[in-house]
Order: sequence, then structure tokens, then C-alpha cells
Amino acid sequence: RGEPSPNTWPNISSQYGFIDMCGFPKDTFYYYQSVWGDKPMLHLFPHWNFKGEEGNPIPVWVYSNLDEVELFVNGVTAGWQAVEKNGHAAWNVRYQPGVIEVRGRHPNRAGPLVERRETTGAPAQLVLTVDRDAFIADGEDTIVVSCEVQDANGRVVPTASNEVQFHV
Repeated sequence: RGEPSPNTWPNISSQYGFIDMCGFPKDTFYYYQSVWGDKPMLHLFPHWNFKGEEGNPIPVWVYSNLDEVELFVNGVTAGWQAVEKNGHAAWNVRYQPGVIEVRGRHPNRAGPLVERRETTGAPAQLVLTVDRDAFIADGEDTIVVSCEVQDANGRVVPTASNEVQFHV
């Protein structure tokens, strides 16, 4: 499961790496894509749910293999940043609920690449997704089921801490 350094027992896995224990990509996963990938890409983080932090500065980062990216907070530009090779773009912006969006241009694309994060509502539903349409019910095949906590508009609530129990 990985070395738990710098932590010790009872930790049994590392907080480092580019995928989590369930195989979902962490932000670092996209950093590696920006360094080693040829396909134009943007990855904007963190999420944009910081209830109680209104007006406080929040660091916003972008991993990209584009030359320049522009950040918008609720439609207002926070400025362009160059993305250095093997680096990232970063801003400190005051939190306000709404939308953060990053746009980047690539010389071989007609329009900009866009990625956004949006403040979500309260948890309203669980959505299960499977990794394939069919499996062999022979007692040996497996299927991966992902569970998302979504708000009433179908957006994943990144700060949800609801307890969910499954029985199979």
C-alpha cells in the first residue's frame, strides 16, 4: 500500500503518490500528464467548496502542458500565467462561492481548453457507476462500482462526509 513515511503505525499507507487506495487519480496524476503527455491538457484545483472561508485567500493551481493559462473567478479574470516546463501556474484568490475557470490556448486547436470548478449545493443523492456494461457471474469475475455524492444539480460534492454503507 506504500510507505507511510513520515507517519508511523497505525498508518498503513502513504498519503503520497498519484492515485489513491481505490485507484482514483490525485492531482499529482495530472502533473505527470502535463510533463510527459503530448495531448493538450489542463487540470484546475482545488475544488471550490470552502463554506465559512468567504473573503479568505485560497491558493489555486493549474497543471498544464500549454504555454499560458488564464484564471477566472465568477467571470472576472485573475490574470494570465505562463506555465513553465515541469511547473504549474498558481494564484491566490479570495474565496467567494461560484465558479473558478481556467482557459488555455494551444496553437493546434481552434478554441481554448477550459476546465472549471463550481461551488455545489448540499448532498442530495448517491450515484453508482460501474466500470463495464457486463460481467461473468461465475464467482471469479469482478466489477468496480464507484459511488459519488451529488447535489440536486448532479454535481459531485467534494466536501461530503456522509456515512454510506453497502451490503453485497
